[in-house]
Amino acid sequence: MITKSTLLENVFSIISFNTIYISILGSTPLELKLCIIYDYKLHITMTRRENIKQLFLLLGSSLLFPSCFEVGGLISSKLLHIKLTVNQENIFIDYIHNLIPSTETYGAKELKLDAFILKMFDDLYSEIEQKKLKKGFNELEKVYEKSITINASAKKSFYKNLNKSQLHNQELQFFLNETYKWALIGYQDSEYVMTKLIPYELVPGHYYGCVNIKA
Repeated sequence: MITKSTLLENVFSIISFNTIYISILGSTPLELKLCIIYDYKLHITMTRRENIKQLFLLLGSSLLFPSCFEVGGLISSKLLHIKLTVNQENIFIDYIHNLIPSTETYGAKELKLDAFILKMFDDLYSEIEQKKLKKGFNELEKVYEKSITINASAKKSFYKNLNKSQLHNQELQFFLNETYKWALIGYQDSEYVMTKLIPYELVPGHYYGCVNIKA
């Protein structure tokens, strides 16, 4: 009869990822089965401990992510091509929030359209177009600085006139047109609009198999 200590002495286990290799010397099929069950439980226990350990390491390291990827909290710090100063990004965010303001429904602020538009600028435009956009950011900053004395109540009128004016240079006009286009796309295609305001339903829509028809 093989005791538990003898059984363990005859088991040579190699645990590699999710595979258990077992070699047993002088064991019957029943003893082999017992060895596998015992070693499997040991493997599960160790795997659980390792997973918990890795989980805590992951949670701890995740606390460092904001400082690693958000320099000064800028959205553009995560982008590859579009890099803005703190002042430029703040003006742009202010512009977007006034373009689609929050009312009784969500606006650009709640839907984070500023981040969406910057991501589109960074991913979908050629190098030449991105240079025009960067010049547009500079021009927007200059126009804003000239009107820096405007109060909060006058900002809406300021941005409204900014979009209507046709006297801008080519770079600023290109920037405003593209920003307005992506703001509309981002708003109309957002989950909030398509599920809360105008619920989207795939064509052909609901099928009514039996409908009462009034004569």
